[in-house]
Amino acid sequence: MDNYPIKVDACVVQAVAVTTFVINYSILLRPNWSWLMYLLTADFLMRYIHPKYSPIAQFFKILRRSTDQQPRYHFAPPKRFAVLIGLTLTFLASLSILLSLVVMRYIFISMIITASFFQGFLGYCIGCELYNWLIQIGIIRSSEGISPTL
Repeated sequence: MDNYPIKVDACVVQAVAVTTFVINYSILLRPNWSWLMYLLTADFLMRYIHPKYSPIAQFFKILRRSTDQQPRYHFAPPKRFAVLIGLTLTFLASLSILLSLVVMRYIFISMIITASFFQGFLGYCIGCELYNWLIQIGIIRSSEGISPTL
């Protein structure tokens, strides 16, 4: 994990967030598509390990290059922290689907939809704000990325 990039392309991040929004909204409308949550959880895990392992991120990286759109780079540690939150929420949503916990599934999917809407359509990263707040109160040291000081 030491080779995680120091910056990520915000264009790709937003496209991945829109995809996450669409997948979760589809699952909300069509519960028989819930199997997509397992694939999304796997993609979040791969993206947390390194963005180059995420099929969704790689697709949009190639697509961005083919359109000659210039990348917009953002500092990666807050985005990685947001991916960790997304991984946690998609894992919990997957678990609630597996265990047929309908209310919990709707809660987790709604949280994912909200966060991905803000990132994908408005460019506002809730996880990044939480990351910065945790640095300000001293739970995360900025020099350590997302490692807690506890």
